[in-house]
Amino acid sequence: MLGVLAITSEYSSGTIRASVLAVPRRIPILAAKCAVFAALVFVISEIVVLSAFFIGRAIVATDRITLTLGQPDVIRALIGYGLYLSVLGLFALAIGTMIRHTAGAVATVLGLVLVIFNFMVLLPGNWGVHVYAYTPTVAGMMITNDKPQLGGLLSAWRGIAVFCSWTALLLAAGAWLLRRRDT
Repeated sequence: MLGVLAITSEYSSGTIRASVLAVPRRIPILAAKCAVFAALVFVISEIVVLSAFFIGRAIVATDRITLTLGQPDVIRALIGYGLYLSVLGLFALAIGTMIRHTAGAVATVLGLVLVIFNFMVLLPGNWGVHVYAYTPTVAGMMITNDKPQLGGLLSAWRGIAVFCSWTALLLAAGAWLLRRRDT
């Protein structure tokens, strides 16, 4: 929701006019907003994820259950959470850029992420499994797993690449609409 609010709050308050006056070309405005937003979300989410990892490890550590940073793919999974949340925020920012209204953009993001993408698995035959695996948030979550998923169609890095591709497509559409529409 923070991604939606990062752009739609400018439209609702009218401050987008000041931004466009300061930088008449709209693509640099969107690019700067995306860069600052993604960096901020990545840093904050990594602080939270690493804190949760070490606190959780201290709570559940036993002789039989030990999780360390040295184990295969643990560091990738921990960094993956920051990547996933950053790209998810940019995904929401792109939708907010296209819709320009907070309520509509929030409803669209929630509808896609929590409802529509999850229903893709119900498509008949193998179609459902394949389409579900390539939906943005499902593919992106592959980077957060420290172990390969059984029957997984995508590896961790391919999954985040699929999610980044979806997000780049939405950002391109949002940039096109931002240039085309009057503010």
